[in-house]
Amino acid sequence: MLFLKYIITGIFLLSVSFSNLKAQNEVKHLDIPNVNSSLTESYFILTKNEDTLYFVRAQKFTSKAKKTIYTSVKQNGSWSKPIPISFNLENFSDDSPFLTLDGKTMFFTSNRPGSIEGSKDVWKSTRVKGKWSKPINLGGNVNSPSSEFGVSVAQNGNLYFGSSRKESKGMGDIYFSKLTKGKYDKAVNLGENINTKTGEWGSVVAPDESFIIFESHGRESNVSFAGDLYISYRRDGKWQQAKNMLKFNSIGSDLAPRMNSFLNILYFSSNRNDEPKYGDNTNVYYVDLSEILKNKIFKLQTQKNNDE
Repeated sequence: MLFLKYIITGIFLLSVSFSNLKAQNEVKHLDIPNVNSSLTESYFILTKNEDTLYFVRAQKFTSKAKKTIYTSVKQNGSWSKPIPISFNLENFSDDSPFLTLDGKTMFFTSNRPGSIEGSKDVWKSTRVKGKWSKPINLGGNVNSPSSEFGVSVAQNGNLYFGSSRKESKGMGDIYFSKLTKGKYDKAVNLGENINTKTGEWGSVVAPDESFIIFESHGRESNVSFAGDLYISYRRDGKWQQAKNMLKFNSIGSDLAPRMNSFLNILYFSSNRNDEPKYGDNTNVYYVDLSEILKNKIFKLQTQKNNDE
């Protein structure tokens, strides 16, 4: 029987330098050419070797808007014009990509054919010999007749994602699905220390599941009703009360977190000081989390299939 073994391949300190992306606590507009535009950009990802990037572009951030995952590669020191990812389907929406640490598997949400009742489900594609495979749906233990959003994955394979399923505490909650012997267990709600009667959606979990950063709308503690970023730490197996990341949030929407696990960089989508309409005209911003993470060390792992 196939099962996943995780082999430690190295230890990387999160204080690794990255040119033009270092300024603790200072939120900056991403200046990589052709990523940000007058449209809406979100869920930015940069690969470990810094030569390929992915992001989502749409007319609006709302769940009904058509969204497309774009990619660009660095050639001779310059970034290529972004193009839709190879598994893109013209008449369907692909959103919230998440790339595993080894760069070989992409998880994302989509309403493409095969989704439950036409809602957005969690899908994945693997990269083989430089090409993305046909995506597969993660099935009923993860997905629901309602939509799923903002998937992220720990290095042990456990899934975290938002969902508007009927048992949620609010408009949307963050759920967890454990990977057990290569299969995902039935998703469970992360509980009241993270989820509220308002709405929680996109998230990014630390590789070792020691913390999770997520977006929440409508809380009394929000700087903007249209979306703030929150962080919760996991101690003794339990998620602690989430706290507003006040240093980084603005009067506009602050959404769609992604983190470069080899650096200290948090990427997110924001319209900063514009009129706070949910997700409209958001661009990608970034901030150095060194002070928060205290130069945390992650043990990075690679996956390997073996016959038991």
